[in-house]
Amino acid sequence: MQSVTERDLAENTGRVLDSVHHGEPTLVERHGEAEAAIVDITDYRLLRAAARYQSNPPPIGDLDTGLTDERVATITDLQQRYDLVIGYFLAGELSLSRAAALLGTYYLDLRLRLTQLGLPTHQGPATIEEALEEIRTAEAWVAARQP
Repeated sequence: MQSVTERDLAENTGRVLDSVHHGEPTLVERHGEAEAAIVDITDYRLLRAAARYQSNPPPIGDLDTGLTDERVATITDLQQRYDLVIGYFLAGELSLSRAAALLGTYYLDLRLRLTQLGLPTHQGPATIEEALEEIRTAEAWVAARQP
């Protein structure tokens, strides 16, 4: 984690935001004391979703209805989408690869972010279907990064 003074932030806003976007949270200091933290927006959404789940987990009956692509697609507010998907994931109702797909990201990206934030990743598929889905997700992730 990097630290910058208010002046450094004002003079180097673009550089600081680039490093934040690449996964390096930044503390902004005033008079030698940390006053604020800047994190990537996706990390912020993940942290808020995890906090919401911990403070107000969804009722079991809500989990039984399942989480479909169609249901997630109707949610236009990104934070609400993260809250719902991460809530299901933390409750053990979604695999990490399925949560990533519903959030429009890749399994390995989500896994890395959760790990860096100190949030659970529930490693390992519970069924052969989950294992096959994780393989497909990993293959898509690799293919998307090849030139």
